[in-house]
Amino acid sequence: MPKTQSKISEFLESLDGINLDDEEICIVFSEVFQHDEALFSRDEIENIDELSPDALHEQLRYNADCIFYGATAGDCIKLVVTGSYEAVEIPIQDLIDDGIVSVEQYDINPASAEEPYVRLEETLAGSENWQFPIAAASSFDLSKLKITVFEYKVFNENQRVIGAVSYDNQEIGIEISDSGLNPVDIGMQAYARLNTGDISCIGEVFGDSFHDHALKVISKWQSL
Repeated sequence: MPKTQSKISEFLESLDGINLDDEEICIVFSEVFQHDEALFSRDEIENIDELSPDALHEQLRYNADCIFYGATAGDCIKLVVTGSYEAVEIPIQDLIDDGIVSVEQYDINPASAEEPYVRLEETLAGSENWQFPIAAASSFDLSKLKITVFEYKVFNENQRVIGAVSYDNQEIGIEISDSGLNPVDIGMQAYARLNTGDISCIGEVFGDSFHDHALKVISKWQSL
């Protein structure tokens, strides 16, 4: 704690012309992450006109349910003071070591069905600037700040997002509203009924291989 608290103190002391009694210290997020998914039955897949990877992607966007949305937790936590353009960034690992940040595994239970189905998933992200007041700058105590980071795996990569922020045991509202997100990755799993009667995944593709191999997986799925 002394190292990170000292960094905060040095930052606050460096703000010339700022009356800290009149300002607040804020946490800043610059990227938001979203994870969508949709399930499709055999009939729904067969009813897609001119089946193609792009057509599948379009159906996903039209029918998707958002299963996760939140600010991305990068390598650092950024703090600013109102009335100033200056910022301080603290490595998230230092904050984990000091007990400020806790990382929790976030278990996502994907939707499923009792009949053969295809699951399409997509991740999206957008960069803007969101800042949320934490406390009065003049009395800020880093030890009172607690940040929960959720970690889970999507498309074989670990994703970290901000789950909750509190200060002095009071929750800080961090509701984000974005002005538009860009697609990052897309994936698909096909589930068929095996000879045992069980529904099981018989093929999956994601990332760059989606456009090259999605229709091959669909064809295999339709033949079972």
